[in-house]
Amino acid sequence: MKAEKLLELMGNIPDAYITEAMEKPARRRWPAGRALLAAALMLVGVSAAVAGFQSRLLGYIFRNGDEHPTPAVQAHLVHMEREGTAEDVSFRVDEFLLDDDRLYLTWTAENHTGKPLIFTGPIIEGEGEFDIRAGMIRTTVGGEVLGAALPETCGETTEFRVQGAGEGPVKVTMLAQEPVAEFVDNKVSSPVGTPVIAWNVDLQQVESFCYGFDVHPSKIFKDGQLVDDDGTDGWGPWISTHFCYDDREALWSDFVDKPLYDTMLGEVELDEKLGYAKLAKRWDVDLTLEKGARRRSLAEELPSFDLGDYRLVVTELTQTDVTNRLRFQAVPKREGAFDDGAGEFKLYVNGADEEPRCLEGSGAILNDGWTFSNATPVDDTPRIAAWEFKWLNDGEPIREIRLTRNDAEDETVDWKL
Repeated sequence: MKAEKLLELMGNIPDAYITEAMEKPARRRWPAGRALLAAALMLVGVSAAVAGFQSRLLGYIFRNGDEHPTPAVQAHLVHMEREGTAEDVSFRVDEFLLDDDRLYLTWTAENHTGKPLIFTGPIIEGEGEFDIRAGMIRTTVGGEVLGAALPETCGETTEFRVQGAGEGPVKVTMLAQEPVAEFVDNKVSSPVGTPVIAWNVDLQQVESFCYGFDVHPSKIFKDGQLVDDDGTDGWGPWISTHFCYDDREALWSDFVDKPLYDTMLGEVELDEKLGYAKLAKRWDVDLTLEKGARRRSLAEELPSFDLGDYRLVVTELTQTDVTNRLRFQAVPKREGAFDDGAGEFKLYVNGADEEPRCLEGSGAILNDGWTFSNATPVDDTPRIAAWEFKWLNDGEPIREIRLTRNDAEDETVDWKL
């Protein structure tokens, strides 16, 4: 993992989809009979909300929508027995679900000590690599920071991208750090040379560990856009520049290119060495992942379509019991075809005039040597565009796919399976 990726993760970036850690708790799988009972309840319309939405994890995946999870989805959910605890500081795993290359893990952290603790994680060690895709990796719980009391309980769903096998025994680790450096308002300059914890007052979360920072107003507007003094895009009415004169880059050399699990453990050790926070407690929870929701192809042959300045190539249409996934790429017909971007698409399934529920889409323009969502470019060109759509499997066979460009509705792809 590169240093900039680790900084991004440690920057506590909030995730728009977050719906809201008990050491080795007992594990109970949902038997098939329970899934059949859930199906019967949904068919007769009785207590469907109870069957599905008492689960925080399913609420996360289904974005708390009005429609309920299918029995097949519920069958893959593993719910952990809750054990009573009188500890002042605790962590537990509540639920998890492995959907092919995505792992969803719902957890709860509590801190009743009256002093703030920074929960760092969860991170996972097992077969393959587990990179956090969504869900904050650094969460401050309990106590008071800069005069504001923080909740003593935090519950989130963290989403991991699984690279490799993913199945089998894994260890889920959460680390609680006790702040040593002073919390300072991220909107107020801090003298450089002393370890401080920059605190985002608006979001009530750690912004960064740094050796001071400089806050100054942005005074330059260019073409109606606020820019910093060096001509780069501004972030708002003020600019905050964090200084990390703590030799961290040199100290990272031993572990920066290792998997996320090892990198995070090394980062926490550095935090203590550099005077930011010391390790207060560590939890290791053992789980066993079973990839019941395996991905299968829905098309024997994948088509391509001519659209204006590029050829659109479908590279994948697959399905698990939980989700459907469509990937496609655009191969330019002329140089400079993507100078103004490659556009955005809307997806419609089986002749519907609305996009599928819980649709998740992403795209990128790839230069030479780049990849996107582990997808290799289909053509050897200097630049190529790639997209991925993912939506929930509602149990209905996919008969038709339609893609429409937002900025060119006449450029439409109709694919009948």
